[in-house]
Amino acid sequence: MTIKHYPADRSYSALFEEVRQFILRLNENHTYDIYHWSRWEWYFARHSFRTEDLQKMLLFYEDQKLQGVLMLEDEPNIYYYLATSKAVKAQIVRELNHMPDATLMIEESDLDMRALIALSNWEETDYIEHMAKLTKDHIPYQLPEGYELLCIRDDYDVKKHHACLWKGFDHGGDIPMSDEHLMYRERQVSSPHFKKRYAYAATYQDEYVAWTSIWYQEGTDIAMIEPVCTVPEHRRKGLASATISKCVDAAIRDGAKQIIVGSNKKLYLSLGFEVYKYARVYKQAGK
Repeated sequence: MTIKHYPADRSYSALFEEVRQFILRLNENHTYDIYHWSRWEWYFARHSFRTEDLQKMLLFYEDQKLQGVLMLEDEPNIYYYLATSKAVKAQIVRELNHMPDATLMIEESDLDMRALIALSNWEETDYIEHMAKLTKDHIPYQLPEGYELLCIRDDYDVKKHHACLWKGFDHGGDIPMSDEHLMYRERQVSSPHFKKRYAYAATYQDEYVAWTSIWYQEGTDIAMIEPVCTVPEHRRKGLASATISKCVDAAIRDGAKQIIVGSNKKLYLSLGFEVYKYARVYKQAGK
């Protein structure tokens, strides 16, 4: 088995696409659903992205074919993985055993990986991620008076987008509108497989006040919602439900058979989502 470090290259390179395609194939086989391919692409588009962290990620090859990946997101020591066999998983654990501060997100249904880390005296933590799937074909909604729904494909304003997500995720303070911030926000809707027709904003007095997007590639089965937010003063009016509904309809119309979201929040459960998988972070004993 050959192990390679991902290079410090944040471009959408051929290697980036090789990894994305690998993740997508395992997603479509319902192997480790917690890490959808959109998370890989979304990571590369985010302002919090640190190029140097890429070199901490490992690629596992057999006969020059990618068989496993070990990657990070925002938390510096929580690794995610996908692997095609128990042998690859065993190699992943061996590599992690040389990283004392590393922790690993493991889907509870992955009995092989749980057995492997038990042999190395890893222990579970209380950190859990949930995956929920939609159990209906359409989400009904009522739009309050004075609000409209806008498909981003038809009209997009990066400043309004940035302001909506900044306030919607409660960052607080003045909204930074530097060229750098707007460039990264634009990058989020310009990555190779993000489709603006799967993104909707609720507008009020010509401002974006809620946002939802779905990541979907035509010809595949699974679409993932990410992100969803509403500006604080416009919450509890059904705007998230409305934007989610429009995105779901668009993805299903283009062939999506399963809509998922990485959450167990009451909002999603009230719309007809149900949790069907979860993953837990494990740490090395004594750490």
